[in-house]
Amino acid sequence: MNTKLLNHRIAFASILFIFAISLQTKAQANQLSLLNNTYRINANDSVTTRSLLQTSLQDESILYQNNPNPFNSNTTIHYYIATSATIYVFDLQGNSKLTFPIETFGNGSVSISAQSLSAGMYVYTLVVNNVIVDSKRMILTE
Repeated sequence: MNTKLLNHRIAFASILFIFAISLQTKAQANQLSLLNNTYRINANDSVTTRSLLQTSLQDESILYQNNPNPFNSNTTIHYYIATSATIYVFDLQGNSKLTFPIETFGNGSVSISAQSLSAGMYVYTLVVNNVIVDSKRMILTE
């Protein structure tokens, strides 16, 4: 799959993620199908993605909530991966803001400086083997 198509799919999924979160109540979980994946919106505002064709490598990948969140200077996103992956950061309009290719397997992290973004809410997404594994929200304050 080419990179441009993957970026469009991730941006579209991120927009749907934000829309689904806005419709969600804490008492219920919603599901929607998109791009041959099933997205379950959890009460903790995370998205779990499961593809029918996913391999165990994607099942072994974990994306953690950034810390601190909200942040005003730096934040760190921790992850666990068993194969190469990429973390994308999108604004709420679906524009790609940052990309972090990951080639180191196991536990790891990426740091984001507040200077690289403007104040607002962002969605970050872990992609393994062209499959969205998970997305989470982060907030940068002034």
